[in-house]
Amino acid sequence: MSEVTTGSSGYPETIVTRMIEEYQKAPNRDTVENLADLFDKPVRGVIAKLVQAGVYIKQTRATKSKGETVRKVDIVSAIQERTGMEVPSLEKASKQDLEKLEEFLRKYVQMV
Repeated sequence: MSEVTTGSSGYPETIVTRMIEEYQKAPNRDTVENLADLFDKPVRGVIAKLVQAGVYIKQTRATKSKGETVRKVDIVSAIQERTGMEVPSLEKASKQDLEKLEEFLRKYVQMV
């Protein structure tokens, strides 16, 4: 009995379905590593398949100070939400300047 594969990747549909189900139960790096071991696939291959399926959630990195990394796009989103304005070019500003602006807005500007 031959299994249907999804494209040329060599991942049978049954494996892809199981990967998605298991990952959605616990979307973390440990689950990805367990799936890679279970199906004898590389971790990056499992991640790629989950990304392709639209279910992979990128894990946040810890900074040297053990805090979570805050992305510029998240800071810009917070600024846009607080001001009620769409300003996509803010992403070109330095992260330090964006953090200063967000702090100022948090202190002195009421939510719109």
